[in-house]
Amino acid sequence: MAGRAQTIRVELDTDPATKNYTPMSNSDASAAMNARDQIVDRDLIPGWAVLEATVPAEWSALSAGEKVRYELLIATGEIKLSGANTRAWIVTMFGVGTQTRANFVALQDETTSRSEIIGVGKTTGTDIAEARGLV
Repeated sequence: MAGRAQTIRVELDTDPATKNYTPMSNSDASAAMNARDQIVDRDLIPGWAVLEATVPAEWSALSAGEKVRYELLIATGEIKLSGANTRAWIVTMFGVGTQTRANFVALQDETTSRSEIIGVGKTTGTDIAEARGLV
């Protein structure tokens, strides 16, 4: 069995997200595997996403030093919001109750699919049939 089909087969057999693939048709199992219903932690967030999550009025209220710090974060390209230094900077810049801080917290989670998590890309009913050994 090819590598991709084997990966799909392991997903079908182990069913770690308890989707109950076994009784499903090939097309239903494919739809379940492609459903974007899995929430995972994001390790790195692109700088553009942090920029888009920043409320302009809250950025304008930052001190000159905080603006420099913020620009430094954005310039890195990817930001680890869960990092101790990054978190300390954000807490200093955007206090409790600010929309920007809430937006940053929301960025730490990403909704994805099982097919993306296991690295096979979007699946089809034919992919499921091949993995099940039906083709």
